[in-house]
Amino acid sequence: MPHKVKIGGPGSKLPTAVESFLAWSLCLSCLAVSGYHYVMSTYVIPFLFKWRSHGTASVKNVSLSRSKLMDDSEKVRQQPKAWVPLTTHSRDEVDRLSPLERYEQLKTMLNYHRIEYPPKNQENTSRVESEIIRLLREDSICRRLASLSMRPFDTSDTKRKVANQSSSKLSQASFSQRTILSMQSSSSLMDHSASDDDEYFELAEFLTKNWTELLRLPVFEIVGLENKQVSNIIARGDSDVTDSYLISVIIPSYQESSETLKKQLWKLMSRAVNPTKIEVIIVDAGGRLKQMGSLEENDSFTSEKNNEEKKEGTDHEVQDGELENVKRVFREFQPERIRRKYSVIESDVPILPFGNFEILDYSEGGGRGPCLNYGASAARGSILTFCHMDTTLPAFWDEKVLACFKNKDSSNNQVVANSCAFAFGIDTSKEGLESSFDPSAKTYFPPGIHAVETTANIRTQLYSLPYGDQAISIPRAIFKFLGGFPDQCLMEDYELVTLLRKRAALVQGKPKESLQIIPGIPALCSPRRWQKFGVLYVTYMNSKFVNLYSGGLSPDELYTLYYGQPPPKREKTCAPWEAKMEQLLKSKRKND
Repeated sequence: MPHKVKIGGPGSKLPTAVESFLAWSLCLSCLAVSGYHYVMSTYVIPFLFKWRSHGTASVKNVSLSRSKLMDDSEKVRQQPKAWVPLTTHSRDEVDRLSPLERYEQLKTMLNYHRIEYPPKNQENTSRVESEIIRLLREDSICRRLASLSMRPFDTSDTKRKVANQSSSKLSQASFSQRTILSMQSSSSLMDHSASDDDEYFELAEFLTKNWTELLRLPVFEIVGLENKQVSNIIARGDSDVTDSYLISVIIPSYQESSETLKKQLWKLMSRAVNPTKIEVIIVDAGGRLKQMGSLEENDSFTSEKNNEEKKEGTDHEVQDGELENVKRVFREFQPERIRRKYSVIESDVPILPFGNFEILDYSEGGGRGPCLNYGASAARGSILTFCHMDTTLPAFWDEKVLACFKNKDSSNNQVVANSCAFAFGIDTSKEGLESSFDPSAKTYFPPGIHAVETTANIRTQLYSLPYGDQAISIPRAIFKFLGGFPDQCLMEDYELVTLLRKRAALVQGKPKESLQIIPGIPALCSPRRWQKFGVLYVTYMNSKFVNLYSGGLSPDELYTLYYGQPPPKREKTCAPWEAKMEQLLKSKRKND
């Protein structure tokens, strides 16, 4: 984060009382702005579109009213109050193609799965519709396309947009984008938008009618918590992979020291009720492990010669034996290598090893969103907990996370969690204040730091908007169903939480969903940002970037503005699911 003007923090000439007063004023102002964005994004904007002018269902400028689309009053009652997407979407995925073009892609993918709608034989309509619903619930590519094709848009300029995109897209697109665009015919886009062929849009009408069924989350429940024995707790859900652990903790790391890594792991282990049911995955995006090869090859750790060997001439050379320290941390936290001497940490309670511990080297670029998704793809836990390296979880944190997803009786209209997060706190203890970026500021207590804590917790409770440093937890089956974090370098947690809280506010059904905030002791974030830059500067910049993002600035532009350099490059400009779709269709064309 660039810092050109001293408006607070170490070296500031502002009196402490003045700086604290200004911090409180700024934090309260930012809280009001967050409330405005919450109301607009969750209620006002979705209600402006509703279901009458939504997605490709109204592309012919013949608005399909709810009474026309849904003649069953019970279905109308159960529909969401406003449009809710099926999955998360990055800004690039939304801007790359229009809803109509995504609709074309959806029909192409249905054809790939040998499904035609409407069917030529009307007697097969019911069977085909059941197949489409099953496919959209099981296939992530088709579900994303359905969500993108049915998103709200301005029907008044749809034809102009399609015409402009059809004439210029192929000349301006990258190679990978051209391949995706080649799935469609430019002339057919205009023909369909102006045509009176109702059959072409019957799929859009069918999707609108069945949107509630498509929104329904996979079945997930935690049973056995009432026994108070973690060994008897099981998780059951719709999953294509056997759950080996109750919780997978995914921690992104960028050039963190081995000492920071070790402290975080010991805190996680010592504060868990049963670490043997927990998997920890460190996703290293800083290149520290580039030279290590496969972490599963234990020979490289048992050989003293290999441990002492230094490899030079690489872009990621680690100084002062730091690479060896990271290796040592990995070796130390393997379940079979926990030493008796580490059996007591900060208490008289014996420390048990993690069920699994891995360090994954991530070098595909794209920023934090793809990095977190990479870690989630390797996880084998029923619940995914995304924890920052500088966030300390409270005592008994695993039990508290599991309790949020405890099986409840839906017949009593109870609210169940689709996700959860801890309350927000900043570690202002002596140890926390001594872990700053700047050694000269070891004892610096940032004036106004409590204003950040207080307003952040008000924002979290009132607007259901926790951020990534509050350790967001979500069942793996639900995370996968909702598309994970959007494929973007910044604001990935903001987008996922926005979808979760929009579902909680707008989706009807029993039981009703909620984004639950775990009461009690908060997750403590390191104060190092506020120590280095000051409360005023950090608060102002955070609010500024949220406003810029809400105003339409792309994540890549935000990243460049925030860090002063472009985001880590990726080999392909399209999202991974788009690349997979491209590959599937290429393979089909070859086989045909």
